[in-house]
Amino acid sequence: MPFVVAFISLLVPGLTGFALVRACIPGERYLCRHDLLKLCLGIGVGFGICSCMFFVWLLTYGTVHALYIAVEIGAAILASALAVYRATGCGLCRLPPLPESTLTRWRYLVLIVAGLTFVSACVSFALESRIHPEGQGDAWAIWNLRARYLFRGGDHWRNAFSGNLSWSHLDYPLLLPGLVARSWIYTGTETQSVPIGIAMLFTCAAVGVLITALCALGGREKALLAGTVLVGTASFVKLGAAQYADVPVAFYFLSSIVLICMRDRLPPAGTILAGVTAALAAWTKNEGLLFVALVPIAMAWAKQPVRKFMMGAIAILALLAIFKLGLAPPDYLAQNDRAGLLRKLADPTRYLLIAAGFLYELSHFGGQGLNPLLPFVATPFLLRFSDRCGARMAAIVLLGMCVGFVGVYLITPVDLAWHIAWSLDRLLLQLWPATVFLCFYTADVSATPSWK
Repeated sequence: MPFVVAFISLLVPGLTGFALVRACIPGERYLCRHDLLKLCLGIGVGFGICSCMFFVWLLTYGTVHALYIAVEIGAAILASALAVYRATGCGLCRLPPLPESTLTRWRYLVLIVAGLTFVSACVSFALESRIHPEGQGDAWAIWNLRARYLFRGGDHWRNAFSGNLSWSHLDYPLLLPGLVARSWIYTGTETQSVPIGIAMLFTCAAVGVLITALCALGGREKALLAGTVLVGTASFVKLGAAQYADVPVAFYFLSSIVLICMRDRLPPAGTILAGVTAALAAWTKNEGLLFVALVPIAMAWAKQPVRKFMMGAIAILALLAIFKLGLAPPDYLAQNDRAGLLRKLADPTRYLLIAAGFLYELSHFGGQGLNPLLPFVATPFLLRFSDRCGARMAAIVLLGMCVGFVGVYLITPVDLAWHIAWSLDRLLLQLWPATVFLCFYTADVSATPSWK
């Protein structure tokens, strides 16, 4: 019975998110093939929106009880009604078909390789979850720990940010803890099937967004190849099963990049949706703050309007500001003083150590010899020669994220070698799904028709 209730607790935000995405990107009265993309996007959007609703409820009423469940179900019904009202026809279906990929002759081989890879990934995920049902490292020390405080605390839920837990990164946002805690409200118990289910859905949704977006842009075989590359990245599946926040934030990075690159094929509300997913990345991990700042910069550089993007992001960013200013302690970077910052920035050994760390992690990325150097080497080429504005903006954002990572390492107050060894592989993994999408997207040289 708890398993069934846990399933319902994850079904409600999934339905809410799918309906909201379908309201922003209208579809047919009945389902069409592009609803798979909207469903994959909707899983993450719904999870993020329900996490935000849970936090607002805590701030307003101080404790969560069964009435909150009724509010969530009511929100799902309203979102579904809006989606039905907006079902004016799928614009993606009305666009003229794109030329077939040259990979069509390899269709059956691609299907076999992709199928075997996906099955292997599912088995690996299941085994990791069976061996480590509580997750690993940060999962039980940060995300699930915070969720337990929110679930058990009642009126004292703010104890989750007690100074006695300073080792637990109290400044990290609450998307995952809030999402887990609200599902435990449904089940009435701290069943571990909830965080496992959330981790599985985020991992599957990231793969689904990658494949379905590339299918919508033309080339099913190319989409399957891209999915095979992502699923074949051992560390991606392993970190997903470990219940870390890196795969959820990678999902939001990927979703934002996809919506930016597809903006010419989507109605204007698609850009609003990109703002929502980018802001939810910031509500997931601190790295998302850099991402949500870089996207408007890239759009302004490409002379694209940023107003609709900010319309989607502003409410979630306001909620994040309330959390950061009212609950969370200062970030560990605040431990630096001005003299210390200048000394670190002027230290050449730190630059050499960071460069060595990047070279090592890139050459060992993926866990099984997968080397993503080619996409990173290709990024400047894409910036210069791609005639797709969305791809150029996405490349600027991804390069900006890497520059931002370097900047954080330069001024980190903790031991630099330890910090790089502990985090750089996961930071690169956050960008990996979006990088795979960008490389396969730009490999298609066919023209992209505009929204009609």
